[in-house]
Amino acid sequence: MFSYRYGYRSFLSALLSLSFVMVTGPSATAQGPIESPLIATADDATLLAQVSPAATVEPASFNEAAGNSGPSAEVTKEIVARELELVDAAPDLADDAKARIKEHLKEATEWIDAEAALKKRQAEIEAELPNIPKELEKIRKSLNEFSEAEFQASPSGESIAELEGQLASLRQQVEADEAQLRGREKEVEERTERLNSLAKEAIDLEQRIGELTKQVAAPEPAGIEGRSQRLEMRARLSMRKQELEVAKLERRRLEGIAELLPLQRDLAKRVLRNRQAMLARWEKMIDVRRKEESRHQAAIARRKAANSHPALKSLAEQNALIAEQRMKTAAEIQRLTDLIKSLNNQSDQIDDDFNELSDRVEHAGTTSTTGLLLRKKRSELPDDNEYRSRAEWVQQTMPDAHLQLLEWKRLRREVADPGEAAQEIVGSLDASLAEFDQEQVISVIDRLMTDRRELLDKAIPDQDTYLQDLNELELVNQRLSDQVAEFRQYLNQRVLWIRSTDFISPSDWREARDGLAFILSPARWRETMRVGGVSLLKHPAIGIGLVAIVVLLVLFRTRLRAYQEYFSQPLRDDEPANFGHHLAAFAISVLMSARWPALVLAIGLRLKVAADASTWSESVGNALITCVAFLWGCELIREFCRADGVGQRLFDWPATATQAVRCKLEPVLIAGAPLITMLLLAEHGDVDSMQSLQRVLFITIMAMIGIQLAQLTRPKGALMHSLAECSETSWIVRGRYLIWMAAAGVPLAFVALSMTGYHFSAYQLSKHLGETGAALIGIIALHAVSLAWLKALAHNRRLHDQAARDEAARDEAAREEAAGVGPANELVSRENELRSAEADTEDHEQYLPTAAAPQQSHEEKVNQEVRDLLRYACVLLMGVGGWLIWSEVFPALRVFDNVVLWQSIESVAETVVDASGTEAIRVVDHYVPTTLTDLLLAGLICLATWMIGRRLPGMVELALFSKLPFEHGGRQAMGIIIGYLASAAGFILACKVIHLSWSSVQWLAAAMTVGLGFGLQEIFANLVSGLIILVERPIRVGDIVSVGDVTGTVSRMKMRATTVTDWDRRELIVPNKKFITDNVINWSLSDPISRIVLPVGVAYGTDINRVRRILLRIAAECPHVLKDPAPNTLFKGFGDSTLNVQLMVFIPERRVYIDVVNELNCAIAREFTRAKISIAFPQLDLHIDPKDFREAFVDAKREDLHVA
Repeated sequence: MFSYRYGYRSFLSALLSLSFVMVTGPSATAQGPIESPLIATADDATLLAQVSPAATVEPASFNEAAGNSGPSAEVTKEIVARELELVDAAPDLADDAKARIKEHLKEATEWIDAEAALKKRQAEIEAELPNIPKELEKIRKSLNEFSEAEFQASPSGESIAELEGQLASLRQQVEADEAQLRGREKEVEERTERLNSLAKEAIDLEQRIGELTKQVAAPEPAGIEGRSQRLEMRARLSMRKQELEVAKLERRRLEGIAELLPLQRDLAKRVLRNRQAMLARWEKMIDVRRKEESRHQAAIARRKAANSHPALKSLAEQNALIAEQRMKTAAEIQRLTDLIKSLNNQSDQIDDDFNELSDRVEHAGTTSTTGLLLRKKRSELPDDNEYRSRAEWVQQTMPDAHLQLLEWKRLRREVADPGEAAQEIVGSLDASLAEFDQEQVISVIDRLMTDRRELLDKAIPDQDTYLQDLNELELVNQRLSDQVAEFRQYLNQRVLWIRSTDFISPSDWREARDGLAFILSPARWRETMRVGGVSLLKHPAIGIGLVAIVVLLVLFRTRLRAYQEYFSQPLRDDEPANFGHHLAAFAISVLMSARWPALVLAIGLRLKVAADASTWSESVGNALITCVAFLWGCELIREFCRADGVGQRLFDWPATATQAVRCKLEPVLIAGAPLITMLLLAEHGDVDSMQSLQRVLFITIMAMIGIQLAQLTRPKGALMHSLAECSETSWIVRGRYLIWMAAAGVPLAFVALSMTGYHFSAYQLSKHLGETGAALIGIIALHAVSLAWLKALAHNRRLHDQAARDEAARDEAAREEAAGVGPANELVSRENELRSAEADTEDHEQYLPTAAAPQQSHEEKVNQEVRDLLRYACVLLMGVGGWLIWSEVFPALRVFDNVVLWQSIESVAETVVDASGTEAIRVVDHYVPTTLTDLLLAGLICLATWMIGRRLPGMVELALFSKLPFEHGGRQAMGIIIGYLASAAGFILACKVIHLSWSSVQWLAAAMTVGLGFGLQEIFANLVSGLIILVERPIRVGDIVSVGDVTGTVSRMKMRATTVTDWDRRELIVPNKKFITDNVINWSLSDPISRIVLPVGVAYGTDINRVRRILLRIAAECPHVLKDPAPNTLFKGFGDSTLNVQLMVFIPERRVYIDVVNELNCAIAREFTRAKISIAFPQLDLHIDPKDFREAFVDAKREDLHVA
């Protein structure tokens, strides 16, 4: 069932496109219920047969009230208007029925208007068809009688300004000719496409006509709504038939101009070529004339300046300077004109190459020939620095040119009246002209001012032209830079995904053998030695100095090793660490590793810059220079991993790991350096044998590296085993299987790519991977040095703290000695202190950490946070380095932009201007695609947010909050909130990247919130409770709390749960909801003082007052018991077998609760024993009657006998 809604504006847009001489493209075929006026046809005879009266089913008769006389009657606007009047006058129609009827009538009016426009277009085509043969004959005649005489005219004019005006008009004409030629070429290209699309569109159009004919022929529905619907259908059918007629005429027109369009294009091309030649000739003539005129004026001005009176010489000199500056400006204008023309030619060439290459890639596919062409075009692209430097030159030159123009305009205003200017200048001249006639002096000055005015009248237009050329150069340079960047991005996106050669074959191995023989030719190496020897003889000082340095490094190797061992000695407990010594040991390692790379670098440089260097010797020099990076990296790793070297002594690397790395690296170094050098030499040859050799050498190197890495990173190997012994929870140990597969798989994957034809891709990726490895080695060394610095800093801090404690102990001892404490008393006091300290230590180890333990834990936490900060800094540095290294490869990943996962609708506010000039804001919905690139980027953002969010609270607390007057609990609470805010920001950014707006997911979020609210209400309750705790802070980290049957110290606070460490050092995870809904005792919230009640039961007959005095004395002697509030005792009452007494004391903090209880109980037991006070215990008196016992015994014996 077709829908009757139709967009009239879209139809008029399609209709207006038909009014052009050539339709720009095929109209979209309507699919589904929405229709659009398609102008398409099949063969003329077929169309006539399908729409002939014999084959057409006429519609049923229309209601007379509508003014129809029969089914074939034409539907007009008058009929629709009368039907609309009947609808408005009908009182029994509902509002919704009226709305539907009016909608049908409105659509009928639109179809009638569309038919009228099609009839107008039909009349235009019918008027154009007879003129096509005449136009064809006219074009042929113009081509045959084409004369170049009209393009040989020269510009006429006396001044350069007039010539420049004519030149500007000619440039505009050339631009118009270029636009006309592009239009003609586009018409020729689109004519064939339009004819092909007409055949497809005709089928759909014929089907629509047939379906509409059947619907119109069906019985008419009853009622006024049925009449309006039938009226709309008939109007649509009439428009479709008219559309078919127009399509038929359009096809005839396109077939008629098949010969005309190429001739029009040829004529436009010929006109453009001649007019461009005319423009070039005019530009040259005007430039020559400008230069000659400026040179002539400069010579005249300089001659006048030389012959002028000394008092007037400055005026003549200024005229000469203006003339000479104009001469320079003329030369610059000519240079800029040539440069702009050259850049325009480059721009056109790049456009042609881009279009040709894109068409070839689209039609030829990903063949090796296409890959070769892509690489060739990529290497031919100019460097971006050229455009950047040219733009900088324009930016620097343009202000000076503007200032020069303003200065000349000021001078021109001053000499607008030469006579008046001469009168003003006479008064400022010196007395040397007093002997001359004043009128004569004024006349001379007047002539000079007149000359200046003439010079400025010609220099100012030239300066304007110069500024216009600078502006044009800036625009052309920017356009060309954008074209090159777009072309380079297009090539980079595809060059890695297209095969660069065929599959490897036996012929490649044979050619590689020939290439190897070419490289190892003795004659070539004799030539290299000759060039190097001659260069050494010409510059002996450089060679001798370099050899001497290498020899000294080799001879003093043992002494350098000794210095290195001295500087990298392990840290001692009684000496502070010297980080300068560590840096010296590190520098010695770097120096020792640079011996042979420096020698190779020097040889390569001498071969490259030698005076009589040949192409081969330069290639050898470049190969050696490039190989230095690989050689130095390997030597540096070997030096770090040397037995008892810097890696083991300074960086604390396991000896087993360093030995494994060194053993696997030596074969790579010995065999890899020569192979890489030959690989680099093979890059300089263009013959097939050298290319095959490069491919075989690359495969060999990658296979060797892959095998060595696979053996080195085996999960059960020595390296991973030693790392697991150091830390079993390290991410390297946990991911050792992935590391092994990546380390072995990546080089072997490069081998597979090269063998299957993607050699260029594998080679480029391996180069970037090698650079990444070099950057990784440098970052690892930097991280190791940073950890050594942190280790030395922590060691010195511990020594400083120990020295401070010793100094405090000495000061305390001095104060006690000054107070008169005798040696014996001092000895006893010291022994008591030691015993008390030992007892406290045992008690603390059993129940609660000591006072020093939290401080030590905090120091370890600070060190861990700093280590994490260093780790993240290294990761960030690696990310920046990776971005710089892989920036050339990133455009190739833009192919993922073609993988569209879904599309989102975004509303955009646009400002529109109507016909009356009134501005209005319109909200337009746009479809925004979400590609695979967006999804990968969002994943990276989420991963980075997760990594940063885990450590951000600690780092913020360490770097910022520790310097502010905040309590520890408050600092941690704010850190946690900042961490969650950072995570939320990362999540929102990831959603923004994948175009996931709140408006598109708000209902889903609401449904999920309700569902999760019921299903996970406990978790949400804990999260909300955690937020309340962080804001209100009823508990803090370090507080001693009792919640339920759990008592301990708050050690960690999270949004969902809080960790409480009890006296047995067990970490209990308590949901945050319990802290809000249950009864919680915070022993250290506002007042850390708490009370301890010790019940004591003594035997009956004990003196209660004596017991109370002893208890009070014990409480007074306890150091942790507060004096205020004072201890107290209470005789609570009489028990079954005891007199119940309670000792009530107050302690400063709950942390010493167990210590005080233990100390008081021990003291009570000791003092009660000494005072011979019995601590009562429950007693049970058992009374036995002998008679009852005897009877029970007899009964038991009788039962035993009975059973037997």
